[in-house]
Amino acid sequence: MDPPKSGRDLMMVLPIYIVVDTSESTASILGDFRSALTDMLHGMETDPALNDLVRVSILAFSDSALRLSPLGSLVEIQVPELRASGGTQFGPALRLLRQCLDEDVKRLRGDGLRILRPIAFFMTDGDPTDPDWREAIDALRDDPQGPTMFPIGFGATDPSILRSLAIRNGTPFVIAGTEPGQSARALIEGLRPVVGSVVSSSAIGRDDGLVAPQYDPPGWISIEETAV
Repeated sequence: MDPPKSGRDLMMVLPIYIVVDTSESTASILGDFRSALTDMLHGMETDPALNDLVRVSILAFSDSALRLSPLGSLVEIQVPELRASGGTQFGPALRLLRQCLDEDVKRLRGDGLRILRPIAFFMTDGDPTDPDWREAIDALRDDPQGPTMFPIGFGATDPSILRSLAIRNGTPFVIAGTEPGQSARALIEGLRPVVGSVVSSSAIGRDDGLVAPQYDPPGWISIEETAV
């Protein structure tokens, strides 16, 4: 019988959560966003290092939040149709993200996998309308297994709110450009360099943190160099 594997010998996985604002005001961007995200995931699938490591889940929110795609490999993930409706409430999305993290971490550990610090990309085009969203972000920030979260604003998002959403080494960004298709492509094209930086971190043994990108991804403008 083979000896049991140590923690360092276990297969690593990197959970990534893409949390998308699908409120009514995002209607003009969601089609382009879905197309660009599909292309990006297919492109990542051809990279052996990313294909072995990355697991992706997609969440959507407006007045409520819904998990559209369970955490799966790049081969398994399907980008669902995104429909715009309702307002912009952050609290349901943040609470659902925390719930999904808890469920996924338990399952992955039960499968004998070593989990890198999850990443969440929180994408929104506006400010929250729910009064208790800050309680939800504080709970997520205090969670020991919580993610590194990158808030990404497009449209008329308040930079101070984006800063409040940043967790650990996650830097808040805004997207340059006003044309919907351009904004959608910029949103997605910036994801891969950030994911690549985490893969680089894992290669040098950092599995509880992140080596942040040394440059702003194309079309992304950093609101500040460091975040809470």
